[in-house]
Amino acid sequence: MVTDPLVSVVLVNYNGRSDLEASLPSLLAQTYPAYEVLVVDNGSQDDSVTFLRQAYPEVKVIEAGRNLGFGAGNNRGVEHSAGELIVFTNYDVEFDREWLRCLVTRALTSPEIGLVAPKILLYDQPEQMQTCGLALQYTGHIFSRGLRQPSTDFDRSCELPCVSGCAFLIKKSVLDEVGGFDETYHHLDSEFFHSSFEDVDLSWRARLAGHKIVYEPSAIMYHKYVPKPMTLPRFRYLERGRHYTLLKDYSYSTLLGMLPALGFAECITLCYSVLRGPRYVVEKLRCYGWLLRAHRQIAEAHRVSQSVRRVSDREIVTLLQHGTELRHAPLPKWLVGPTVRVINAAFEAAYWQLALVLSATGSASDNLA
Repeated sequence: MVTDPLVSVVLVNYNGRSDLEASLPSLLAQTYPAYEVLVVDNGSQDDSVTFLRQAYPEVKVIEAGRNLGFGAGNNRGVEHSAGELIVFTNYDVEFDREWLRCLVTRALTSPEIGLVAPKILLYDQPEQMQTCGLALQYTGHIFSRGLRQPSTDFDRSCELPCVSGCAFLIKKSVLDEVGGFDETYHHLDSEFFHSSFEDVDLSWRARLAGHKIVYEPSAIMYHKYVPKPMTLPRFRYLERGRHYTLLKDYSYSTLLGMLPALGFAECITLCYSVLRGPRYVVEKLRCYGWLLRAHRQIAEAHRVSQSVRRVSDREIVTLLQHGTELRHAPLPKWLVGPTVRVINAAFEAAYWQLALVLSATGSASDNLA
């Protein structure tokens, strides 16, 4: 008799009682029969823990005692889990009853699949996408895939470059092989923040190890998404996180071949900084200083990341996009379109130059898509 594999669903909570009251009923009503729910509480100051223990005794509550951040909180949940499959998800969401069953079914269709991303819809506009995995530009900029586009445009399964940390399934065997979330992202600066690159990095390491990441459109959930403005702290940690991820997850030879594209990306980012004001320019320059000071730490992270490599960078790059977006640029609306077209023409030219470099080094025989 074939039994359903146990799934451990991990949520990291921080002062989220009101959202948990809405999300947990839909999570505990899943039709999939074999799963446990673990909530890691990152030092909440509301009564989340008391509420969970009284209202949902079947939920495993792990009290961290302080705010560990996204990566360390989820890693703590995995330490207490028992499942063959791990699902990470937010608490400000609600789930379709078949959500978990659809994720598991897709994961088990092939041993090559390591991670599965669900269809995440906007909570207040469920006919529109919030994201279904992330779109990753090859110089490290990330975007929500499908944001505010019609849900029906994303009804086909496909392979992805990376998942969104909002929700995804990963096989425990893959986590054991490539390691959990890199907790360094939480400490890239003295201020508390969530860098939003932990999910990209974990996805990248899984792909380096030869595991596929797929999108499953029948696994539906709803996210209470709130757009984040490009504040100065967010700009700081996104830039540091982007550089850290590129330097640890690309091979050095690929980084060398990418120098023209990376140089152009830096020029664009510096121009953006100038448009935003002197404080953003200073933060961009401070990012370079941090890279120099942290070079030994980054080199060690690179060594660890590359130790799981089973595939070439050429196979990684095939799923990355060459275009970028200017969602936060302080430009007149009439100027955004022409500016994006010019920038993307340059990025595309550099992308195909990188393709030639990777081809010349014999990384793979397939054509870049």
